[in-house]
Amino acid sequence: MNLDEWHAVLATEPATSNQRGAIMREFGRLGFGEEDRAERLAACAALLGLDELDTTGDLTMGQAGQLVGTLMRFADRGELTAAAYLADAGSADGSGQPAGRVALRDLIRAIAVAYAGMPALTRADPRDQGDGTGPGTGQDRGTP
Repeated sequence: MNLDEWHAVLATEPATSNQRGAIMREFGRLGFGEEDRAERLAACAALLGLDELDTTGDLTMGQAGQLVGTLMRFADRGELTAAAYLADAGSADGSGQPAGRVALRDLIRAIAVAYAGMPALTRADPRDQGDGTGPGTGQDRGTP
């Protein structure tokens, strides 16, 4: 099977039971329960760019694989909810915003929700020598 044939399989064959199970496990890890079915399906549709999704059984192998990979990147339910909101916000919904555009206040709100659940981010100074003599330590060797 060549790459084009494999892409055709991914685009047409239904998701496997293992893929559907992986999707459910990821949602469980993120804090979604059985009672959250409608919210799970709406998040799936938004993340995949679908208008709607009635069941994960309607997904193709490719869509299910993409969804599992995407869900694995979220740390918690808040991050997923914010991302799904942003993905869905670009639709023409009568809000006065053109399709593909998000109002700034909505973007800021979604980022704040996602940021609240993120760990603190630090960035290493590329000039740091790793021996306590880099910038900001008072022990700068004066090297460029």
